[in-house]
Amino acid sequence: MAKTNGNGASREQGAALAVEMLRELQGADLAGRSACGLSPEGREPGKPQRNIVRCYLEATQGDREMEAGFTSVLSDFIASCASGCIPDARVYRERLFVARG
Repeated sequence: MAKTNGNGASREQGAALAVEMLRELQGADLAGRSACGLSPEGREPGKPQRNIVRCYLEATQGDREMEAGFTSVLSDFIASCASGCIPDARVYRERLFVARG
Protein backbone atom coordinates (compact mmCIF):
# COMPACT_ATOMS: atom_id res chain seq x y z
CA MET A 1 0.00 0.00 0.00
CA ALA A 2 1.23 3.52 -0.81
CA LYS A 3 2.39 5.68 2.05
CA THR A 4 0.17 8.70 2.54
CA ASN A 5 0.07 11.73 4.77
CA GLY A 6 -2.88 13.69 6.13
CA ASN A 7 -3.95 15.15 2.79
CA GLY A 8 -3.86 11.85 0.88
CA ALA A 9 -0.79 12.54 -1.30
CA SER A 10 1.59 9.62 -1.71
CA ARG A 11 4.95 8.55 -3.07
CA GLU A 12 3.08 6.83 -5.90
CA GLN A 13 1.43 10.08 -6.89
CA GLY A 14 4.82 11.83 -6.85
CA ALA A 15 6.35 9.10 -8.99
CA ALA A 16 3.44 9.36 -11.43
CA LEU A 17 4.02 13.12 -11.63
CA ALA A 18 7.70 12.55 -12.51
CA VAL A 19 6.70 10.06 -15.21
CA GLU A 20 4.31 12.65 -16.64
CA MET A 21 7.16 15.17 -16.78
CA LEU A 22 9.54 12.69 -18.46
CA ARG A 23 6.86 11.82 -21.00
CA GLU A 24 6.34 15.52 -21.75
CA LEU A 25 10.06 15.95 -22.36
CA GLN A 26 10.35 12.84 -24.51
CA GLY A 27 7.16 13.72 -26.40
CA ALA A 28 8.49 17.18 -27.20
CA ASP A 29 11.55 15.66 -28.82
CA LEU A 30 9.42 13.27 -30.88
CA ALA A 31 7.19 16.14 -32.01
CA GLY A 32 10.19 18.01 -33.40
CA ARG A 33 10.25 20.59 -30.64
CA SER A 34 13.35 21.03 -28.56
CA ALA A 35 12.39 19.76 -25.11
CA CYS A 36 9.71 22.30 -24.30
CA GLY A 37 11.93 25.37 -24.38
CA LEU A 38 14.71 23.86 -22.29
CA SER A 39 17.50 24.19 -24.82
CA PRO A 40 18.73 27.51 -26.24
CA GLU A 41 17.55 26.49 -29.71
CA GLY A 42 14.00 25.95 -28.46
CA ARG A 43 13.55 29.34 -26.82
CA GLU A 44 12.60 32.68 -28.22
CA PRO A 45 15.51 35.16 -28.08
CA GLY A 46 15.70 36.78 -24.64
CA LYS A 47 13.23 34.37 -23.09
CA PRO A 48 14.50 32.52 -19.98
CA GLN A 49 14.92 28.78 -19.85
CA ARG A 50 11.84 26.94 -18.61
CA ASN A 51 12.40 25.31 -15.24
CA ILE A 52 10.26 22.26 -15.90
CA VAL A 53 11.38 20.40 -12.77
CA ARG A 54 10.30 23.28 -10.56
CA CYS A 55 6.94 23.55 -12.33
CA TYR A 56 6.21 19.89 -11.68
CA LEU A 57 7.68 19.91 -8.16
CA GLU A 58 5.40 22.80 -7.20
CA ALA A 59 2.47 20.53 -8.05
CA THR A 60 3.38 18.46 -4.97
CA GLN A 61 2.38 21.49 -2.87
CA GLY A 62 5.16 20.79 -0.38
CA ASP A 63 3.93 17.28 0.43
CA ARG A 64 7.09 15.42 1.53
CA GLU A 65 5.87 11.95 0.56
CA MET A 66 4.87 13.13 -2.90
CA GLU A 67 8.20 14.96 -3.30
CA ALA A 68 10.01 11.75 -2.31
CA GLY A 69 8.22 9.77 -5.03
CA PHE A 70 8.90 12.50 -7.59
CA THR A 71 12.60 12.83 -6.80
CA SER A 72 13.17 9.07 -6.58
CA VAL A 73 12.08 8.60 -10.21
CA LEU A 74 14.21 11.54 -11.34
CA SER A 75 17.22 10.25 -9.38
CA ASP A 76 16.91 6.86 -11.03
CA PHE A 77 16.53 8.46 -14.46
CA ILE A 78 19.62 10.66 -13.96
CA ALA A 79 21.68 7.70 -12.72
CA SER A 80 20.64 5.68 -15.77
CA CYS A 81 21.59 8.54 -18.11
CA ALA A 82 24.94 9.01 -16.35
CA SER A 83 25.74 5.35 -16.96
CA GLY A 84 24.99 5.73 -20.68
CA CYS A 85 21.44 4.40 -20.74
CA ILE A 86 18.52 6.65 -21.64
CA PRO A 87 15.38 4.93 -20.38
CA ASP A 88 11.99 5.58 -21.88
CA ALA A 89 9.42 7.14 -19.53
CA ARG A 90 7.15 4.17 -20.30
CA VAL A 91 9.52 1.99 -18.23
CA TYR A 92 8.68 4.02 -15.13
CA ARG A 93 4.98 4.04 -15.92
CA GLU A 94 5.00 0.24 -16.26
CA ARG A 95 6.84 -0.06 -12.92
CA LEU A 96 4.15 2.03 -11.25
CA PHE A 97 1.41 -0.26 -12.50
CA VAL A 98 3.36 -3.36 -11.41
CA ALA A 99 3.90 -1.85 -7.95
CA ARG A 100 0.17 -1.21 -7.59
CA GLY A 101 -0.53 -4.87 -8.22
